[in-house]
Amino acid sequence: MKYDAFISYRHSELDMYIAKKVHKSLETFKVPRAIKKKSGKKNMIEKNDSVLAVCEAIGSNGEGIIRHEGITFFVPACLPKEKVRFKVLKIKGNIGYGKLEEVLTPAEDRVRPKCPVFLRCGGCTLQHVDYPLQLSIKRLFGYILQLLLSHRPLSLCLS
Repeated sequence: MKYDAFISYRHSELDMYIAKKVHKSLETFKVPRAIKKKSGKKNMIEKNDSVLAVCEAIGSNGEGIIRHEGITFFVPACLPKEKVRFKVLKIKGNIGYGKLEEVLTPAEDRVRPKCPVFLRCGGCTLQHVDYPLQLSIKRLFGYILQLLLSHRPLSLCLS
């Protein structure tokens, strides 16, 4: 019996019964998911946090792709190799969305957008990019789209 530690001349049968019930309930107690998730990671990023990171790539919609603490964030108006500060808007699993707060180290290809409401509107996703780079990004995504629609194997080498 695993409750031998409780058996002594000082404990009554009622004490033993209560001790077994408490021990049994502690064994079968399930930790709620919210507590498990928070205790599982030490530096968990939450909504409205301000994050400092470096943009790694550009997405198909012109947003910057940032990987930080196991989460991939999509942040509009970011360019690769830029050090930025962004606000976390939403996190679902290992995907997150953010809003650009500040560009700390701008990329060489960054230009001042011609439209005064560029960041608020969201209609022109590549207006902050130098025109030759805009063209190459659009050509690349057009080429990938053609390959995907033609059902041919994708063999693309970017160098």
